[in-house]
Amino acid sequence: MKILKILFFSILSTLIVLVGYTAINYPHLFILQELFIDKPQTYFFDEKYRSSSEFEHMKTTNYVSYADNVNLMERNSTKKCPFFYTPDEPDNRGVFLADNHILFENNEELHQSLRQYVIDFIPDSSEMFSRLNAKYQQPQTGTLDQVDFEKLAYFALFGKDLTSKEVEMIMDYRVLSRKVAMLPQFLSKVLLGSTFKEIDEIKLYFEKKFEDEGHTYPQLVFEVFWFNQAPLYNYYTNLEYTLNEDPELLSDVKQNSKISELIEEIFRLYPAVRVIPYEIDGKYYSANISLANIDSTVFPEPFTIDLNRETYDHLTFASPSKRGCVGKVFSKNMLTFLINKKITQS
Repeated sequence: MKILKILFFSILSTLIVLVGYTAINYPHLFILQELFIDKPQTYFFDEKYRSSSEFEHMKTTNYVSYADNVNLMERNSTKKCPFFYTPDEPDNRGVFLADNHILFENNEELHQSLRQYVIDFIPDSSEMFSRLNAKYQQPQTGTLDQVDFEKLAYFALFGKDLTSKEVEMIMDYRVLSRKVAMLPQFLSKVLLGSTFKEIDEIKLYFEKKFEDEGHTYPQLVFEVFWFNQAPLYNYYTNLEYTLNEDPELLSDVKQNSKISELIEEIFRLYPAVRVIPYEIDGKYYSANISLANIDSTVFPEPFTIDLNRETYDHLTFASPSKRGCVGKVFSKNMLTFLINKKITQS
């Protein structure tokens, strides 16, 4: 009995130390649920953020205004942080991200080479629309589910079929890698050993798949697909929801050929990546996309979907940066195709 008591208090003491250590060193872990799930627009309404030009968040300095964020992105001295949630732990980059991940590669020559590689395998608009027309089937519900959406996106991107099982593997990979990403490395290795094994098995499966298809950077190709298709699906569901809830908007888009403007407004209001961390001379800063995109000096009445704005130069794709997303045209083409189908059949 005495041994059990000692064991119990030892375990309890260890847990208290671990929780205390995590709370002190990784305070963001206790607010991620609120920020990213429960209250996805937290940044928009917190007066502390709205009333200052910069603020500390997740161990980085965040900027508020559109101009400050553009300036941060345009600086040639900026480097991409090696890891999204805890930039002070560069070793975490190797946990589930490819060694040649385009987002985190700070070797400028290699980074540009990887970007060009991605640009070269993305089909041009004509080829993409041809593939979509050949493969698209109108869903009975009017809205594609995520599995069918990702199969369609895969065919649009590569001209090859992906099975439902393979899509489900990719979806599992996202969930598993997020688990790993949220925890400090020392905790994840102790608590998530089996998760690491599942991550590696899925990653190796797709790396072999892309290697067999002749890709020079199979890791990178896998990263491009698994990382980007979930955000693209979210844009699609936001578009569908917005049009279903607002018949007048649907009519306006249809009658005045405003599909492009609508998509840009959805991009602006629902950025998939809301904070992008950078390193400058050893210090960490974040471009806060959410706040920049609702700067009323650039976007009057920022929470309103306006199909007649003077500018749609939002920062959702980090366009001012040399690391701006190379998939913007692909994303917009795919959404344009799907919304055009909806409007035609409405």
